[in-house]
Amino acid sequence: MFHRILSCASRATLMALFCSLFGAQIATAAAPRVLAEGVLPKDKRLDAPKDLDGYFPFTPSKTPEAWAQRAEQVRRRILVANGDHRAVAEELAALGAATTSPVERGELLLEAA
Repeated sequence: MFHRILSCASRATLMALFCSLFGAQIATAAAPRVLAEGVLPKDKRLDAPKDLDGYFPFTPSKTPEAWAQRAEQVRRRILVANGDHRAVAEELAALGAATTSPVERGELLLEAA
């Protein structure tokens, strides 16, 4: 029993000695660098924050038909951006995807409508 306690104590002492000798060298070692000292990566997140005070030119449409076409394009982009893919359903239907048999996944059964 005593030799187990002694071996645990000697292990702890040996570990403490190792950490005190080599720990300082490991902590002070310079980490490897990808870029030179003081050089920042080209990252947009490091740029100035984006604001809406800049110059954003807008060329209005000249005819009511052009306005209507542009309005439809903007509506469609907003719908798709918000996850409503019914706006592009006719394009997806043109791909000709068809379900030929039901799919069973455990207790779930998927069938074509």
